Amino acid sequence: MRFTKSTRVVFFLMLFICLSMVSVSSGCPDCSDDNPCITVRADKVVCDSESDLPNWGGVAGVPYIDSTTASDYVVASNGVCSLEDWEFQFGRNEDNPGNNVGDADGWIDFDSGVSLTISDANQGTLWFREVMEFGYVPFSGDGGSDVTAEFYCDGDSFKYDNYDYISDEISNGDSFYCVGFNALECQEGNGPVTSDLDVSKYPEICQIKIEAIENDSCSIIEEAEYFLGGADCGVEGTGVPLAAEDGDFDSLIEEVIGTYIWVNDGSLNVHVRGKDILGNWGECQTVQINLDCLPPFYPTCEEGDNDLGIALDGVCNADELLVCGDDPLLTATVCDEESAIQLAEYFIDEDSPWNWHGINMSAVDGTYLDELCEDVEDIIDISGLLDGTHYVQVHGKDSQENWGKFEFSPIVSFIKDTTPPKVEKNIT
Repeated sequence: MRFTKSTRVVFFLMLFICLSMVSVSSGCPDCSDDNPCITVRADKVVCDSESDLPNWGGVAGVPYIDSTTASDYVVASNGVCSLEDWEFQFGRNEDNPGNNVGDADGWIDFDSGVSLTISDANQGTLWFREVMEFGYVPFSGDGGSDVTAEFYCDGDSFKYDNYDYISDEISNGDSFYCVGFNALECQEGNGPVTSDLDVSKYPEICQIKIEAIENDSCSIIEEAEYFLGGADCGVEGTGVPLAAEDGDFDSLIEEVIGTYIWVNDGSLNVHVRGKDILGNWGECQTVQINLDCLPPFYPTCEEGDNDLGIALDGVCNADELLVCGDDPLLTATVCDEESAIQLAEYFIDEDSPWNWHGINMSAVDGTYLDELCEDVEDIIDISGLLDGTHYVQVHGKDSQENWGKFEFSPIVSFIKDTTPPKVEKNIT
């Protein structure tokens, strides 16, 4: 075929028209009375509340859905309804994937306000649906409940389902219309509810862990944050983010967590709140904690003063005390500025002592956890020790799990000597 100037113009004009059509056929549709092409446009009306929806399902006298049904309803609503961008789907001979399902597999997507061109429109049943979004009133389905989302096409308005078809006779060039009605299930300002707020304390490293549950009745949780100190949460969105414990914010209920949070010693307010995908922040929830990060300490004693400090057999700060083969009495005083003493232990000849791995000492008064300063004691069993010098280090812990620092732990020493003198006699 030889292209003349006029044929080139006609060819490119036809090509432009073909490419500009939003078509679900392969290639440029061959439209005719035998193979009719139609256009379908869907609109979405969102109202302030469900009570503003038309409730047309199964009602006699429902208006035929045409090009102005959606816009006329918005105008008549006096500002409580509006046209919104939305995603719809078309399927030929498709089964209903579920009324409250989002993007359904096997269906063809198209946007609200855009005319979808369908070729071979007389082949099979042409079904339409909207892509359901979280945070909106769901469809009740086939039942008679009026509390429901609504979707209608053409003259099909018999059920409260998300699955309608073109019921009229189809001719080439016809245009049909669908409209969806819905309302936000979560109204502006109703954010997630924070519950089960728990703060675990790790005073030995001056850290806390925050855990809470964010619960929203209809919208996915998008984020959560925490604040430390003050009487309440700070400005929305300026807190420190909390993580979703399962790794993703993708549901109506989320367990949130914050770990390895450094804090100061003393009383502290911890505040938590969440936000949903609609941008609604929930109420601030607060717990108060008291954190004692200060470790126990060991008062020193002067020679002859055995009321405080560490001693062996009553000798303050004993240094290489000769005990022969007798078991010496170890006494010490362990104190804390804020919390009662929980226990004390000691180590013998240990270069690298570990918490909880020492030999337990008894409270002199018979009870731990009742005083900020506790006198403790134990008789050291030296039966398994070799003769020579041995070093003893005392270590204490308070009720907030703070262990005393080893570098400040007092050390005393004694000499075990069970070897009798050696007598030599020279006989001449």
